[in-house]
Amino acid sequence: NVPSTGGSEIWKTVRIGPESLTAGTHNLALLFGGGGYNLNWLKFTSLSVALGTYQVYQNYPNPFNPTTTIEYDLPRDGFVSVEIFDMLGRKTAVIDQGFVSAGRRNAVLHAETLHISSGVYFYRIDLAGTKSNVRKLMLIK
Repeated sequence: NVPSTGGSEIWKTVRIGPESLTAGTHNLALLFGGGGYNLNWLKFTSLSVALGTYQVYQNYPNPFNPTTTIEYDLPRDGFVSVEIFDMLGRKTAVIDQGFVSAGRRNAVLHAETLHISSGVYFYRIDLAGTKSNVRKLMLIK
């Protein structure tokens, strides 16, 4: 109980484990049930949840034509580069590059704007030069 000018306010703490929230920003809204509440103000709280591990997911759809989405989780803010390579290891495109905040992120590959032909490619997501993952994708025209 916290004293106030008109009586007392009852504060309740609710804890939600991080495993039940996805990365990103969440808004907390309070809903009062029952009757007889005299509410002078209501506080909304925004909280951010960061993931604990660096993870790169398989693109979807795969095979694709003409676009595919690449998702990845970042445990901390940092510089990220998403690059596409052909079967010979030549870099064919950089589809996303820059400073990114922690959380679940995605990059979209638009094959028609890159002028790449059908075939197998690889994408690499590099986190500030410290971690990188490579996965295979297939473009079918």
